[in-house]
Amino acid sequence: MTLAVAANAQAQSEPAPDVATVEDIVVTARHRAQNLQDVPISITAYSGENLDRMNVNNVLELSGLAPGLQVHGGDSSVAPKVYIRGVGSNDFNPTNPSPTAVYVDGVIRGSSIMQLDSFFDLSQVEVLRGPQGTLFGRNTTGGALNITSRRPTDYYTADLTARYGSRERMELEGGVGGPVIEDVLAFRAAANYVRDDGYTKNRLTGNNVNDTDRWAARMSLLYTPNDRVEVLAHIGGGNSRNGALQGQARGLIPNTAEATGPDGWCLPSFYGSSACTDALGYVDTDGDPYAGDYSMEGRDRLKLFNADVTTTVDLGTLSLVSVTGFVNARHRDDENTDSGPNNLIKGFYRVDQDQFTQEFRLQSNSGGRFDWVAGVFYMNDSLKSDSAFEIGLDLLNMLPDPMDGVAMGVGTVSYPHSLKTESYAVFGEVDYKLTERLSLVAGLRWSRDDKTMDYHSGFTEAGVTLVDFHGSKSFESISGRAVLNYDISDNSRAYVSYNRGYKSGGFAGGMITDVQDLGPYDDEVLNAYEVGFKSELFGRRARLNAAAFYYDYQDLQVYSYVVRGPTSVPILDNASDAVIKGAEIELTVAPMKGLDISLGAAVLDSEYKNYISVGEDFSGNRLPTAPEFTFNGAVSYQHSLGDKGDLLMTLSGSYRSKFYFSSGNVERLSQDGYWTVNGELGWALPDGKTEVGLWARNLTDEVYQRGIVNLEALGMDRVSMGEPRSAGVYLRLRY
Repeated sequence: MTLAVAANAQAQSEPAPDVATVEDIVVTARHRAQNLQDVPISITAYSGENLDRMNVNNVLELSGLAPGLQVHGGDSSVAPKVYIRGVGSNDFNPTNPSPTAVYVDGVIRGSSIMQLDSFFDLSQVEVLRGPQGTLFGRNTTGGALNITSRRPTDYYTADLTARYGSRERMELEGGVGGPVIEDVLAFRAAANYVRDDGYTKNRLTGNNVNDTDRWAARMSLLYTPNDRVEVLAHIGGGNSRNGALQGQARGLIPNTAEATGPDGWCLPSFYGSSACTDALGYVDTDGDPYAGDYSMEGRDRLKLFNADVTTTVDLGTLSLVSVTGFVNARHRDDENTDSGPNNLIKGFYRVDQDQFTQEFRLQSNSGGRFDWVAGVFYMNDSLKSDSAFEIGLDLLNMLPDPMDGVAMGVGTVSYPHSLKTESYAVFGEVDYKLTERLSLVAGLRWSRDDKTMDYHSGFTEAGVTLVDFHGSKSFESISGRAVLNYDISDNSRAYVSYNRGYKSGGFAGGMITDVQDLGPYDDEVLNAYEVGFKSELFGRRARLNAAAFYYDYQDLQVYSYVVRGPTSVPILDNASDAVIKGAEIELTVAPMKGLDISLGAAVLDSEYKNYISVGEDFSGNRLPTAPEFTFNGAVSYQHSLGDKGDLLMTLSGSYRSKFYFSSGNVERLSQDGYWTVNGELGWALPDGKTEVGLWARNLTDEVYQRGIVNLEALGMDRVSMGEPRSAGVYLRLRY
């Protein structure tokens, strides 16, 4: 079977055709199985097999593999931040869900700490660009990742993939499944395990940090008592004990006039020299981006449990669908926030979160001129946090009275809080063929979120309360979409659409020292206008899809760090509005049997139109994590060696141009454009069951920053580095 980057979303068992063609892609972006080319949404889809061959084993590694998609994790090893077309959030606090929703087997994972465990034994991943205001309407102003695990089958299968490589990295993933009761009950059990020694050296201890140690498992059951009822259930969980994120400490306080820039901070040309230190005089001068002097080697621990049941009842011309889901996350992170040898600032995060969701849908089965779906949605989310920062404890211990530390902003600042959210929605969508070639899609969704926050913060040693708050607020909105879809020919179509996305307001959940920063902040609304074109060319040897869009982004929620007295604190407020416009193009070509080439590119222009925060005017600035240009590409080749098996090769790469990590567009808080390249070279034995080979990630050993935290009040930035090159061997077994 040929390999494609945007491959068939379902497992393919048929032999490859004699004439090379691009494979059909089946997606469920509208809660029914459809060919990707028939869906008037900008979508990129990946099969689980192709993600495996591109060495993608978590959400973070999806970054750059689809036009407009960026994912980074500069604050935590277990909490990804997903951006689509420049829409996302820098906020790592689970009180603020991402505007890009992640769905796993039909169940939303609202919090970023719930999103990393399920990326194994996959059937498909769909990247839906733009607001999904109707069917995936829960806080989806940016778009959605729709992740589907492999279903149980009515025949026995078993598979195992093992990788070993740089820094003692070991990856194991396997699954087994088949019928329990023929034609009635089938199962699939799968698990994965990943560990490595870490890619950063602690010079103080000689230990490696930024290490990985995690496992996850899933059991799936498919119950079909008759030809009209199907029950698909999953139960799973995982445990991560990764090393807490260790970055590079970049001093900002100049010691000489020569090193002082116009803003009073160090000039970039003096970074890493003795002329630039943090507030306690520390500077890292060795120039090694993968080494530091770390006073604390913490762990970033996450335990996850999830269970869901999807029941589908065929009523003839209608189907009734029920999706019930539960997710529990327990996060414990002991973090050396200052990334240095002194007790300048340490973070201790303690979060417990439970999420229950229920959705009922009634939808047509006709497949005729008129199709529709209607449903209701409910979510109950309960979050409790008991987190704290230790700020300048070395200095506090030298003071005669802890009260002196309050004025200086040093001491242990604890901020226990709880947030309860109840969410309700009613939605519907119709698809009506106006003529044989022209169809209209229209949908609406009413949403309501009731949120209650209890928040307390203060200095522990001095017994001083900073914030003592209890409050609640409800948020309501109407979202939806309207699309005109025109079939130009049997193999090409164009669409024009309007989508309105909504993300509810709420309360901030970081270390708040002033009640005005707690909120509530307002809803954000995104009005999206898009035109698109989808086609298959040259006898289906090529697929060309393109889209252009204009976003009117109102009251967008912006996360940033500001100085409050002697301390940097996070705030979440609303910018007045922004405009994002851009275009994307994707080309997949099968020039010959066994060879697949996939290319994608996007251009993006983003700008705050009116945004003043804490006295700073950000109007005219670009949005964070919104590169102006991105490119992705992959080549997959399968060559027959006759009775000696097959030679397999996959090479994938992505580029993103310069982007900023903050709304201020400060140059030191930016990343220049860079490439990343992954590859795999293998030999499939003639038995059809065994494959061995070589793999590599970041093949060109690109040095890049995956996140920067601005800690100006402490005279420093914390810079998190991307992983250097790694390589190794692999073994795949299939039965």
